[in-house]
Amino acid sequence: RYCVYVDGFNLYHRCLKYTPYKWLDLKALFQNLNFEAGRLVHLRYFTARVSHRPNDHDIHVRQDVYLQALKTIPEVTIHFGQFKKRTVVGDLLDAKNKPTGKIVKIEKFEEKGSDVNIANYLLADGFLDLYDAAVLISNDSDLAGTLDLVHEHIKKPVGLGVPGVGKPTFELRKRSAFHRKISEEILSKSQFPHLVTATDGSEIRRPESWAPDLKA
Repeated sequence: RYCVYVDGFNLYHRCLKYTPYKWLDLKALFQNLNFEAGRLVHLRYFTARVSHRPNDHDIHVRQDVYLQALKTIPEVTIHFGQFKKRTVVGDLLDAKNKPTGKIVKIEKFEEKGSDVNIANYLLADGFLDLYDAAVLISNDSDLAGTLDLVHEHIKKPVGLGVPGVGKPTFELRKRSAFHRKISEEILSKSQFPHLVTATDGSEIRRPESWAPDLKA
């Protein structure tokens, strides 16, 4: 029995943002990663609601369509953190990333809560014996301590689905029982169909800018 814990923003920014593979079927992703034989009993997707941006007024619409598609997978539950806006002060850099001597303020959006939510559910599900093995889809080393607790107190293996280029972080790799790389080929094979049928019979249509031949 597998439970899968997907760090939505880590997956998006490391693996999906500049690709045509955003219409990602997470159950198919798990299956195509080819872990040891077993069955998926639960897949938890952790994210936060985005709001429109000056350069992208429809970002929240596309996210909502994607979340509707995910809800058609019986094993999936969605868990929300929050976006926090804060002002950051720092040196303005030139084209060569050298300080110009000018101090600027920028607004920065940070997703908060998902790492805590992942840790809570990974531990709680393990204590409740909901899985024999867990899979964490993230490369966030902040979760290394949680893997230590699962190993020490629950005695269950946790593997990694590693998004993005490069190896898993050292902190996660040394604590994981196994890991698989999320390659472009796997992403390509793990897409929802263009039209997804909701439980009420309605059709959920892939956003036009997410078509396979586009990279918006």
